[in-house]
Amino acid sequence: MKVIPVLDIKGGHAVHAIAGQRDKYQPVKTCLTGSSDPVVVAKAYRDAFGLKEMYLADLDAIAGNAPQFQTYSGITNAGIRLMVDAGIRDEPSFCLLAATGLDATIVGLESISGPEALQRIAETEFSQKLVFSLDLKAGKALGDLSAWPDASPESIADEALSRGVKRMIVLDLANVGTGNGTGTSQLCRHVLNTCPDIELITGGGIRGRDDLLRERDLGASGVLIATALHDGRIGIDEIDEVR
Repeated sequence: MKVIPVLDIKGGHAVHAIAGQRDKYQPVKTCLTGSSDPVVVAKAYRDAFGLKEMYLADLDAIAGNAPQFQTYSGITNAGIRLMVDAGIRDEPSFCLLAATGLDATIVGLESISGPEALQRIAETEFSQKLVFSLDLKAGKALGDLSAWPDASPESIADEALSRGVKRMIVLDLANVGTGNGTGTSQLCRHVLNTCPDIELITGGGIRGRDDLLRERDLGASGVLIATALHDGRIGIDEIDEVR
């Protein structure tokens, strides 16, 4: 199982995400570096843990502003493979981002216009870069769900799989940064039972070693972590155990 550090960026800083309350996010304070510059934090993840694949949520782009391409380049130029959520809403915006040097382009339920747009993305020449993020908040699917046949998370997962999704993130924003665990185990089991070959990534609220082992034993391909790396609860020994 891969351990994938998270970078949430807003206003030019890496910020500490807590429970999806984005208006309250502050520049991150971490034991890894004295800086909140996203490129510096990314390099600190790399140097401290030997991790060269990271997840970046561009919160300004998700809110409708321009993607931070210069920041992405600064990180990828450091030899880091990057998957980015920049608020993709449709096929053209996906192709624009996917054509850059990113390892993967995240299409979030929070932003995408609906399953038809998701299918068109899955049929593009960049389909291998598609990662669908099943975004939740307190267990409920997040975003404009009017175009989806059924608003339940399980049904949305099934619909996404039927539309060609082969890589999926399951993330409940209400648990991010709280240290309360992911809260998504039941949904992850449903996805893995429906499509055992899916590359499934989960995270949000990871507390320590036991949570890492639990997600690994569940069958997750990767786990997203930020807070537990910044405060030292998870270190190189725990990462090596599950890597």
